[in-house]
Amino acid sequence: ASLTDFGQDGPLIDYVMNDPAHLAFGGQMGSTGYSEPKTTPIGGQGRQAYNMASIMMMHTITAALFERLGSGLGQQLDVSIHDCCAVCTERAVSYWMWYDEPFLRQTGQHAAPRYRTSNQVEAKDGRFAIVTTPRFNQNSWVKLIDWMNEVGVAGELAEPQWLDEFYRADQVRNGTAVADGIKRLVGAVTAEEAFLRGQGMGLPWVDIRRPEENLGHAHYQERGFWVDVQHDEIGKAVPYPK
Repeated sequence: ASLTDFGQDGPLIDYVMNDPAHLAFGGQMGSTGYSEPKTTPIGGQGRQAYNMASIMMMHTITAALFERLGSGLGQQLDVSIHDCCAVCTERAVSYWMWYDEPFLRQTGQHAAPRYRTSNQVEAKDGRFAIVTTPRFNQNSWVKLIDWMNEVGVAGELAEPQWLDEFYRADQVRNGTAVADGIKRLVGAVTAEEAFLRGQGMGLPWVDIRRPEENLGHAHYQERGFWVDVQHDEIGKAVPYPK
């Protein structure tokens, strides 16, 4: 089995690479970082390119061993780190293949073919919440609109065409009306309410807190998330994630 930067042949085999270069050349940095296109993109830490390729190599070897059980034959396995990175960009590859659209990196959210409204939204109390715009099922959509009606911000989203799931999914992908409506909703409630009620509706919403604010938060306390570790060198116990 051979694990190399660019395989055994081709015009790129003499390029000298490292992990950040693979993340840039393989496409990851095209999908990660901030929305401002002139801002330096962000690559993952922890040798992510090498980790992706190693996992691919492990599966390749496993599949070849199973094949040999039937055929009795061995084979040369050739895995390119660049190829592994290029196909591990989540939806970027599929959107390019299906829609001929490149992805644009977005601050704090998934890359998408066009820039979307920020999902870091200021609430009524001046704090911020991260609110995604998922493809709502009918139950969660009706609950969301009921909530919007309670605070008087539903607007056009209360119109009957939005009950059609295909229409709604298309608008989430291509428009901003749903994201704009959610922004109006969060702006009318506290960040804590957006977090608790949103989660209660099955929405992956969360209020943004400073790290130390999580130590006493009931969400963590009820789950026994923290454990105190004694540090004799400073004479006190420090809470760590369990």
